[in-house]
Amino acid sequence: MTKVFWLAVLLSCGFWSAKAQNAPASTPAATASPAPTVPQNSNWYVRPTTEKRFKRYLNNAVGPFALLGVGFASAIDQADKKPPEWKRNANGFARRFGSNLGESVIQETVTYGLDETFKLDSHFYKSRQRDFGSRFKNALLTSFTGRTSSGKRVFDPSRIIGSYTGSLIATNVWYPKRFNSQDGFRRGSQAFAFSVGFNFVNEFLFHRK
Repeated sequence: MTKVFWLAVLLSCGFWSAKAQNAPASTPAATASPAPTVPQNSNWYVRPTTEKRFKRYLNNAVGPFALLGVGFASAIDQADKKPPEWKRNANGFARRFGSNLGESVIQETVTYGLDETFKLDSHFYKSRQRDFGSRFKNALLTSFTGRTSSGKRVFDPSRIIGSYTGSLIATNVWYPKRFNSQDGFRRGSQAFAFSVGFNFVNEFLFHRK
């Protein structure tokens, strides 16, 4: 599944790169006096409204590019005949698509539910500082943390739990009987590794808005 996840990353890159706005050209004065860095926990953060958080969840779960990513994942699974019990025909593709979609929706739903329960925000925000070390730290920590209403970064296990919950339910409920919890943990680890890798892609490759 790792290559499936990275194909989804490439799709997302194309979409977000097209939407991203280039930073305005710097004036001579700005070139002479670089903008000061901003501490990560300063008051730049404003917690999104309930409506915006819910729309973000829907987009991550069943938005057009989420569905496109699921479609590509299913096409690769179809080509690799994974799992082989699902034949390489229209019915097999439908089962793979439904499986990948269900797993993704569960992951996003659990993540969203836990964030709302503990009033945290695990959404990725680009580093406010431009040096490599700060950006690397931001990309890494975002996978394990969320922000409180004041913008403080705290430990947030919602995305970890979401990744494993979706994979465990999939392998124990609708996958062929030979799959078990061990396969679920393996797939959950792959899903979480993808989320970590995507944060680095987002931090270093996407244009700053």
